[in-house]
Amino acid sequence: MRAPTIGYLLPLLVCATGCAAGSSANTAAPEQTLSWRDTARLDIAALCASGTSESWSLSSSPTDPPSTTTGACLGKEARGFHLMSQMSAPEVPGGRQEVHLWVHADGRLSQAQIRTSEWIERYYYHGGQTRVVRHGDAAIVNGVAWPDLSGHLYLQSVAFRLGLDEGDGEVAWLGPAGDAAAERARVPLGLDLSRPVSTTLAIRGGDYIWEIEGDELRDASVTAVRLRSGELWASTLNDAVPAPPFPEIPKPTYHPSAALDILPIEIAGDASHPRLAAELVLPKDRAGPLPTVVFFSGSGPQNRYGFVPGTSIDVGSHEIHDAVALAGFGVLRFDDRGVGDSELGSTATPGYLVLIDDARRAIAAAAARAEVDGDRIILMGHSLGALTALILANQRIAKSTRRPSAVILMAGAGRNLREVIYDQVGASVADPTEREAALAQAREVHENVMNDGPLPAASEPVRMWMKEVFGYEPVGMLRKVRAPVLVVQGGRDFQVHPERDFEALSSALNRHRGSDARRFDDLDHLFKLETGRSTVGHYSDLSRRVDPEFLSYLVAWLQSLPR
Repeated sequence: MRAPTIGYLLPLLVCATGCAAGSSANTAAPEQTLSWRDTARLDIAALCASGTSESWSLSSSPTDPPSTTTGACLGKEARGFHLMSQMSAPEVPGGRQEVHLWVHADGRLSQAQIRTSEWIERYYYHGGQTRVVRHGDAAIVNGVAWPDLSGHLYLQSVAFRLGLDEGDGEVAWLGPAGDAAAERARVPLGLDLSRPVSTTLAIRGGDYIWEIEGDELRDASVTAVRLRSGELWASTLNDAVPAPPFPEIPKPTYHPSAALDILPIEIAGDASHPRLAAELVLPKDRAGPLPTVVFFSGSGPQNRYGFVPGTSIDVGSHEIHDAVALAGFGVLRFDDRGVGDSELGSTATPGYLVLIDDARRAIAAAAARAEVDGDRIILMGHSLGALTALILANQRIAKSTRRPSAVILMAGAGRNLREVIYDQVGASVADPTEREAALAQAREVHENVMNDGPLPAASEPVRMWMKEVFGYEPVGMLRKVRAPVLVVQGGRDFQVHPERDFEALSSALNRHRGSDARRFDDLDHLFKLETGRSTVGHYSDLSRRVDPEFLSYLVAWLQSLPR
């Protein structure tokens, strides 16, 4: 199959005699070969002028299925000329990885990105340094650090054609080969982080060789790529159009289990309350009404699955809901007001009491369903939702005499929320002097909230919310709960203190009624594994999942409740 004409490789310079020396006995070296290093340099405008994409088939070994890579120039943007390569391979999460480069007109790199469906690593080039950012962690590299281009044949060739690799001792990309000299060469980055953003970066190694066809070099097309060993590494495919790029903000997605029934529910509104969109999650294999969990999310807007609008954050609520439902329970979850399919209501900055009303209406909606055992309604709240669950734990359901049969507090505050906020402020400021100033400002704002004093413009919209939420003391409310209570906490949580808050709640439990408490030392606020220091940026890593051990423990506690 003949590859498309690639006119912007001109003029091509034939490699000197001996270019294919070292070829293996079983693979004949091409008679006419060209090294990308031997091509005349082009400028980025000329390279992008053709609008042609290139597509290749890559074979890492004779037994592995081939991967494909397609690259193209997507045009000129404010950041520079936009070059993209897409690689599809079985070992890539989600099936595809993309590398994006933005190149200034004078050939300097402006930015780079590695994108998958789950995360993005960004590279910023300025002043002879590279700033690498991934999930909020940042590192500074002296010199020009490239993203790993292993397998991204188009961008590798572009680097050589434009001369972008010259003078950079940390760039080269080796494909697999039969001899040890041509194996992948990598060294640690040695970044100035306590935990590197990336663990490895490719370094300069041997050359690729192009095999070309065509009598006129101006019209030559590349039909194969070999290493100097003579091993065939890649062959061209027909000219292909790249798929639409992954977005710069990865979007979380929800894929329900085939073993679940998901029933849409509308929580009706009125003049004082917005309509809320909800759904009841049930196991397909069920008989009769089920004990049902009603879930309350934490502060800030979230949809029913735990996705935060406009961000890559997946709180992971849907994983918890589905695990509980697959264990034989119903789960009612709903979109927060103003999110998803729920109405906003009369104000974009509601107080806390109206959000408690929303939770109360959700409980009533669950109890009214024929699929739900109204005598076994379990409240589960995460973060601020745990406080909501505590407030409603002893209240009657709708107009009946029934009360919730159990309560689950996930990463809930054990102190007044004012104290929790002071911990968060203190942890977010490293400099001691600046920390004290920030804490003094926070205390002044809170005092003025409670005494109706003046507030900064940024705090005024949430005055009512703060005043209402600061009026609750979790420990006092917990001591009055007569249903079984489960308290769970992550040991790497930086939003709710894994000692002060957890100990306050666990010590207030009425344990003889089946209550329990457990801290998972290596989990964060979302009950996901955290190997370093937890940050909000890590929440946007969509490759992280709710910890299986935590899910198993949660389900086992639910199944231990009286039936």
